[in-house]
Order: sequence, then C-alpha cells, then structure tokens
Amino acid sequence: FSSLLSVALSLNDIIKLQTLQFMSDLTGTSLALMFVTIVSASILSGLIFIWFARIARNGASDETQTLSRPSEPNLDRSDTSLSSTQSSGNTAAAQTTTAQAQQYPSALSLESRPSVPYTQNTNVLPSANQLPPAYAPIQSNIFAYPPHISYYYPQQHLQQQQQQHAHAHAHQHQHNHDHCDHDHEKDASSKEVADISTTTTSSSAAEILKKAQELKHDTEGWKCLFSAMKTVERIIVGLGTRFETEVTTQLLSLLARSTKHINRFIREIAYHTYAAICNAISYENTLQRADFGERLALIIFDGLSDNWSQVRYASSHAVRNFFAVIPDPDVDASDNGDKYDAFNNPRKKKYFEILLPPMCLNRYYVAAGVRVYSLETWKLLVGNNGRRFVAEYMPAIQAFFISQAGADNHAVREAACHCIAELATKIEHDAVRKYIPGLLDALIGCFKDASWPVRDAACIALGDFVSQFPEESVQDLPDLYKLWFEHLSDNIPSVREDTALALGKILSCEVLAKQHGAEERVLQHIKQYIHEVSKQKSDEKYGQQAMEQMNIKFGAYENVTTFGVAAKRIRDNDDVLHSGQQQYSCGSLAPKLKKATRSGCMDHGFTRDRQPWEYTDGCVHLLKELIVAQPTGPYFDQFIPILPTIASKRNFAHYHDLQQTIWKCVPLMAEAVGKRKFKMYLELLLVPMIETLQCNNRLAMNAAGNCVTFCNKFIGTKFFLPRLKPDQLEAVQSSQFVQL
Repeated sequence: FSSLLSVALSLNDIIKLQTLQFMSDLTGTSLALMFVTIVSASILSGLIFIWFARIARNGASDETQTLSRPSEPNLDRSDTSLSSTQSSGNTAAAQTTTAQAQQYPSALSLESRPSVPYTQNTNVLPSANQLPPAYAPIQSNIFAYPPHISYYYPQQHLQQQQQQHAHAHAHQHQHNHDHCDHDHEKDASSKEVADISTTTTSSSAAEILKKAQELKHDTEGWKCLFSAMKTVERIIVGLGTRFETEVTTQLLSLLARSTKHINRFIREIAYHTYAAICNAISYENTLQRADFGERLALIIFDGLSDNWSQVRYASSHAVRNFFAVIPDPDVDASDNGDKYDAFNNPRKKKYFEILLPPMCLNRYYVAAGVRVYSLETWKLLVGNNGRRFVAEYMPAIQAFFISQAGADNHAVREAACHCIAELATKIEHDAVRKYIPGLLDALIGCFKDASWPVRDAACIALGDFVSQFPEESVQDLPDLYKLWFEHLSDNIPSVREDTALALGKILSCEVLAKQHGAEERVLQHIKQYIHEVSKQKSDEKYGQQAMEQMNIKFGAYENVTTFGVAAKRIRDNDDVLHSGQQQYSCGSLAPKLKKATRSGCMDHGFTRDRQPWEYTDGCVHLLKELIVAQPTGPYFDQFIPILPTIASKRNFAHYHDLQQTIWKCVPLMAEAVGKRKFKMYLELLLVPMIETLQCNNRLAMNAAGNCVTFCNKFIGTKFFLPRLKPDQLEAVQSSQFVQL
C-alpha cells in the first residue's frame, strides 16, 4: 500500500509540472478558442440530457396510466393464488367468476367487450345511458380521481369484487375474535374509523346528488321525451288510418300520463299526438269501443283548461278532430218530413256536457291563436245554435266558468269574466236566474284581483249582470257601489273609463237609478271629487328648470305652456321619481299576480297612490254617463261650465290625459242633450278646445280635433265657423286633426 501511495504522489507531481508547462506555452488566442469549445460542448450536452429526460418522463407517464387502470380478471388461469388469510373466501369468489365467465363471456372478455364511447374533449365524459350494458360507473371511488378522468368496470367484475370484500370482511372479523383484548380494542377502533370514513363518503355523495336535483329546473331534462313523442306524433300523421290498429291501451295510458307532466312542452306534444290519433281512428272501430270516447273527451277537457296557451291551442286541435271523427246518424228524411239538423247530432251531443264549457270560454281567451281557432271550431260544431246549447247545458257551463274565475292564470280569469257577462246579456234569463249568486260571487272576487285586466273585465261584467238582473242583485249593491267608486280613481285609465260605463248601465236601469238610489249616489260622488284637480301638486319646478336650461340643452323646443316639452324631458329624467318604485314583470304575470276572492280585501298590492287629477278624470267619465242616461235632467247645465276650468289646468305632468278625456266626452254629452242646449255653452268650450288643438301631445290634439270636427258637423258649418276668431279659424284650418 505504501509503495502504491508513493507512486501516486510522484505521478501527481509530474502531472502538475506538465500542466503548468503546457499552460505557459499557450497563447491568448489558443486560450480563447479552448474556452469557446468547452462552453459549446457543455450546452450541447445539456440539450441532449433534457431531450432524454423528456422521453423518459413521457414513457413513465404512459406506463403509469396503463398500470393505474385495474386489470381484468384472468379467466384463463385455473389456479388462483390466494393468501392464507383469504383462501376460503377467495376460492368461492374464483368459482363464481368462472361461472360468470361461462355465462357472460362477452362481458368479461377484454377482447370481445364493447368499447367505451370516446370523446375528443377530455372534459366531456359519456353519460351513463351512453355506456354499453356491461359497464357501470364506480360510485365509491369516482370522487378520488381528477374531474376529467373516469373509470368504468364491467358490472360482473364489480359484483365479483363486492363478494370478495364481503368474504374478506367476514374472515377478518372472525380472526380478530381470536386475539387478545388489546388487539380487539384496537381492531374495534379501526373499524369505527373505517365506518365513519364510509359514512362520510356516502353522505358527501348524497349531498352532491341532492344539490344536483335542487339545481335542476322543472323545464329542463325533458328534451329526449319530447323528441320521442314528437317522433310518434309524426309517425301517426304519416301513417294516417293505417295506424288505427296500433292504438292500444298502453299507448293511450302513456299519453294520458304525459298530459299530466310538469313540463308544458310535454303536455303540448301529448295533445298534438291526441289530435293525430283522432285523425287516424274511426268511429265504428275505435271511438265506439267501450268507454274510449268518454275517456278521450275527459283528457281533452283537461288540455282545454290548461294554464298555458300552447297547451290550450294543441287541445283545440284535438277537440276539433275528435268531433270530426263522429259521423252524422243515418236518418231517413221520409220518416218525419223535416230536414235533418246536422248541428243537433245526438252522437256529438253526448260529449257536449264535457267539452262545450271549455270550448265556450276559449272564445274569449287572451291568446289570439286560441281565441280565433276556438271561434272557428264553435261555428263548425254548433252553427247558429250556440245560445240554445249554452242554455241547455247551463249547469255544467256555469260551474266551469266559476271555477275558471279562480284559476291561477290571470288570462283565464279575464276570459271567465267575459263569459259570465255573456251569460247575462245573451242567454235567456230563466236559464241563468238560479245560478246568479254563485256567478256574482265569482265576479266580485275578480273585481278585487291583483291583475288590472281582470278587474277591468269584472267591472264591465258586473255592470251587465246587475243591469240585467236588478232584483236578484239588490243585496250586493252596497259592496258593488264601494268597489265601483274606488275604481273610478284607479291608476289605469281604461279601468276608470270602464267603471264609468258599468255605472252608466246601472243608471240606465230605471229600477236601480230611481228606486235603489243609484242616481243620487253618482251625483254625490261627482260633486265631491270633480274639483280634485285643483289640489294637484304643481310640477312647475320642472318648468322653471326648463326655462333656465332651454337655451343650453333644449334650445330646439318651445315651452308653450307652464309644463311644456322641455319640462317634461326634465321630469322624465328625474332620479327621485324613478328610484325605489314598484317593479313590474313584462312577462307572464300568472305566478306573480294572486287571485282574489269575494272575502278578500281591496288592497291587492299593485297600485300606487292615487293622484287628485285621477279623481277628476273619473268624474268626467261618470258625468258623461249620467248625462247620457238622464238627458232631460239638470246635470248638463250644472256641470258643463266647470269643464273649461278643468281643461285649463296645465301645471302638472299628466294634464294631457285629462284634456283627452274631456274632449272625448263632450261630443257624447252634446248628442244626448241636443243642439239647442249645446250651443249655449259652445263659446265657453272653444277656447280650451283650440288651445288643446295646438299643444304638443298628439293624443290630446287628436281628441280635440275630433271634437272640433263633431261640432262643425253637429251644429253646421254656417253656424260653427263664424263663431271662431281669426286666430282660432287659422288653427282649425291648418290642423291635420280637423276635417271640415
């Protein structure tokens, strides 16, 4: 060892000497060239190392993914290696696996097993219903993998694993009983931890499933069912009468269930399918069979009463096709000598008690498609016998109308009000009289509805009903007067106008006007509220701002009155008036506007505070009805001089609406009292009338222009034009709203 060490030291000295001598012989250029060579070799070596490292990493990743997928059981091996602790359990599992392999070779064989659907995007996985029958998702371990990876086992292999785990657990439990107490306590604690872990996993999965069900909207997830039913419907349409033999109880039961589906599109396509079936069947072979016709009529009845317009429209097609299937009976004209009435078909009348009430109501439905189609079907079915059939089936019809007056859909309630009013005006009173209490209760409930179109329709219907049946309605008059006078100042202009029309019908009934005090009540209301416009809060602050800003912002506009165009622009952009106000939906109001009952309160929650000018506006409408109903009374002379003063109020934002009401009512009052009395007050009305004709609101200008045109024709051109001053005559002749 010492000799080797001495030799190594001597060699080291020699190498050092030689290196120093070699470095001393090198020049500067040689040193630089050597440095560049060493650096280049180092960079090249680094690149080669990185390349080999990347190849090695990719290979390892592929091998890891291959090994991470659990291997399939090897069915070719006859001897299964088992551990000593699991020999008995796994032997039974191996025998079970062998039996399953013989029974289901395609399911367990890796080569013959159907492939899992492949998607290019790894984030989009095939759903469970897309997988072949031999596959099932692993529910217990799926949350342990990344979100974009999912593994699927054959169902038979999963069953085998479950059996192996069960045997192993039983064997291990028996083995633990043979240990000492300390080992038993340790095993019990481990088992408790395992149970807690399993429970936590199960509860997490249950919570996730529950959240998924909550997030799912009731209109989602039915596209597949809709597509299948649409396919069936088109098949029936294509085959026509050849499909009649396929109309089985199973198909009809499925369609009947679909008509009760929560999704409206499914209900709609179900009734379209019923319409196609009605075109495919015959009366003799199918419709006459047992109680098929009655059951089909009841199903169509539900569709005609649905809350959704599309479902009603589809049901309207079904009911027309249903009655088209029923032929006219064979009648020998020589037997009675009378011409047979095709609209009095007893085979069709058999179903009138079921289908006639919804068909009658849908003639007034809000949706134009349903309304027009139902009107055509009604004419085809009953012809000119509609009143007779309605009176004949009045018990079923009035009960249906009352039920629809309490429907969830506000459009249905509105149509019910129109139909109840029709019963009072077009049907024989003897057929309706005994049902008046229930019909009045339904209308009074709708008069308190949250939807103003329903209140509007109920208001008119009550006017018709009470005027046609005054004696039967006397006990309800106190409640009705309170409701009518409240709605004379409603926020909606059409409600105010229609309320006055309803009271006008009451005033036209001599019994109600004189004996029951309707005229006196109306007169007191007009006296109390017609001057309320004088209490209207002035909006002149916007006019002052407009005058200040006119040359800056609104220089192109003219501020003709106290509240002109510029002031209106400023008011419309006032943040105070348009902040923190009630929000309204522009879509369907059905789930938002609640129905009311007769015992409900007047505060339906969708009104703002009434403005003083709205009280005056309602009184002008009511004054018109009073003068028209009682033209010989003193009311024209008493109230007509007040109208010019009211029309001259222009210091608030909505004065154009009040002027429009006045000039619409004046022609009707003039026609009622006659030319002679009207001429006495014409000059008082001309000044505000011509001023309105020159304002900047086209609706008010149109109303004033129509009033000028009426006066010219009513009095005569030779008497009217000479009453105008030169500036007034020029304004009339230059206006596009006046026709002389």
